[in-house]
Amino acid sequence: MLTSRFALTIVLLLGATAAHGAARDFVRLDSTAAIKGHVELGQPEWMAILADGQRIRTLVRQKDGIFSPGAAIPARTVCAIDPVSLTLCPQDKERSIRVFPGRAVPGIPGLMLEDVLPIRVLEFRERRVSRGQPKILDGEMYLASLAYDRATLLRDVEGPSSIDLARRLAAMPITRTAEATWEIPARDVRDALEQTEPDLLRSVRDWTLNPVSGSPPLTMKTPVGDARMDARGYLIQIPEIANRIGLQMGDRILDVNGTSVFSFSDLFRLYQQIKAGASRIVVLHVQRDQEEMFLTYRLR
Repeated sequence: MLTSRFALTIVLLLGATAAHGAARDFVRLDSTAAIKGHVELGQPEWMAILADGQRIRTLVRQKDGIFSPGAAIPARTVCAIDPVSLTLCPQDKERSIRVFPGRAVPGIPGLMLEDVLPIRVLEFRERRVSRGQPKILDGEMYLASLAYDRATLLRDVEGPSSIDLARRLAAMPITRTAEATWEIPARDVRDALEQTEPDLLRSVRDWTLNPVSGSPPLTMKTPVGDARMDARGYLIQIPEIANRIGLQMGDRILDVNGTSVFSFSDLFRLYQQIKAGASRIVVLHVQRDQEEMFLTYRLR
């Protein structure tokens, strides 16, 4: 005869399996919710859905902090997530606390564990809102939809749309002056960096995964083009504007001015250097098929 605890575990697992197979939309996604990128994990990872009193849902992983509304530091930390529960790390003299779906999260009023489920793909979107318009969770990421092992996370942001920025970049005067050499107005470059820097800062915070387990490849959509960042560099997948400066689909940027581009931290440092005018010459070290080449850009 099955023990009551074992039987409960089987029932919860069967219920979870049925729920995971169904698509769930929590927020209506329209054309303003632009896809910014996605991460494919090597294998499904158990994650937890938390819901507040307004039914706004967030997705947490092991080692994530759980914040009270408006707090700057986490009230609790996630120690583990298994197929039927979430475990909170010990705090002060307390023991670790196990929370099951449908139960409140201790220490955070109004927050409930709604579900635990295996996730393999994380998709990130941004929805532009008018200046001064309220942003859900003050602009932090929240869960928009689930489809099998794919979760879509959404953030409300202010500022120009990617379409507006792409139009500005398309109109930017770029002159080819020699073989593999181009001239670009420095002011236009700095303006573009000013507009894209907030997106990059959000990406650093949202998409940098646990360094202990290693970061899986990240695919991003930008006005310059679609790209994939991994341990071998920055791979151009859809060039869009990038083809105006000599980049082609399949090109892999290995370094910029001798600095590797293997992470968001590398990319952000380069943004800061170029924006500050530290260098009037930018040299890309590019791998194309089996050949390596250098593309040079003079900021005039």
